[in-house]
Amino acid sequence: MKKGFRLLSLALLSIGVISCGGGGDSGGGTTTTPTAVSFSGSVQPIFTTNCVSCHSPGGVAAFMSLASGSSYANLVGVAATVTGTPPSGTRVVAGDHGSSVLYQRISGNGLATGEQTMPQGLPLLSSTDQDTIENWIDEGALNN
Repeated sequence: MKKGFRLLSLALLSIGVISCGGGGDSGGGTTTTPTAVSFSGSVQPIFTTNCVSCHSPGGVAAFMSLASGSSYANLVGVAATVTGTPPSGTRVVAGDHGSSVLYQRISGNGLATGEQTMPQGLPLLSSTDQDTIENWIDEGALNN
């Protein structure tokens, strides 16, 4: 009798587990696709607020303007140089924030000895701003 009860219990438990399994549509019928980070709408405002006081024509870092209208061309696929020094990588490597000197400078991750974080002499950008730039780079650094 006990053996029969155990088999029945095991069978019912198995049926319960199988019926609770996923493997289908969640029932909602719609899926949302994440929106790509907009360079002009999300990234450029970060530069305008935090960077252009130095990185603009006439600024102390005018060699790399981050002003609206010129920032994208000065970043993506461009060798990272400071006047009088050899290139230290690429400013923005589309699809790879970890290899992008811009991200290294704003996050403090992967900096070579002696390299400074940006904004220079100020606190790092907020984690939200860092994440926005990281996601933009990883999504292909589109000029959108």
